[in-house]
Amino acid sequence: LINCMEDCDKCDGSLYKYSDGEHMVSICYKCGNYKGYFDDDAEFIEQIMEDPSLLLYMIKDKTLLPV
Repeated sequence: LINCMEDCDKCDGSLYKYSDGEHMVSICYKCGNYKGYFDDDAEFIEQIMEDPSLLLYMIKDKTLLPV
């Protein structure tokens, strides 16, 4: 499985893409920047904006998988 990376626009790091099939998120582990594609899921957006570390928990428990 190859993770399609893109460059982070806040630093010279790379954004790693993850998805749960409904939501897509790109995370830079160097500076902490993230971008999301949440398909207008207001509840999910609110949860992530309130506590971005939820993304890391979702990756750890394999809710979000590498794309």
